[in-house]
Amino acid sequence: MQEQYWPCPTAGSPAGPDCIPTPSTGSGRLAQSLGWIAGTFVVLFFLDLLVSTVFLPFAWRNQRRSKRKVRDLMIAMAHTYSELSGDGQVSTRRLREVAAHAADTGVVWPKALFLILDDNIARTGRI
Repeated sequence: MQEQYWPCPTAGSPAGPDCIPTPSTGSGRLAQSLGWIAGTFVVLFFLDLLVSTVFLPFAWRNQRRSKRKVRDLMIAMAHTYSELSGDGQVSTRRLREVAAHAADTGVVWPKALFLILDDNIARTGRI
């Protein structure tokens, strides 16, 4: 196949309608390369869309587990705080047991909490 050549005006002169970029002028090669690059990005976009759609139910399941874990931790913390809302004296031993049980389920308490509770148990045992 023989390459066609259409004469284009030289630099500085206005481009006429008969100046058509061809593969031999270089502009055609650039356009072809940009077309391949754009096509590759489109294919990658749809491939990512497909893979994300396939893995979406697994992400939902993990999110549901995480929400359940947070809910359980909040319930354990609320139960510990409800031990403080008695109408009289509060048993420090009972409060430490509830706080320790909540810590076993994953609640992170400040280290000073258990030190204060242990000190109070050694002294009086009541708050």
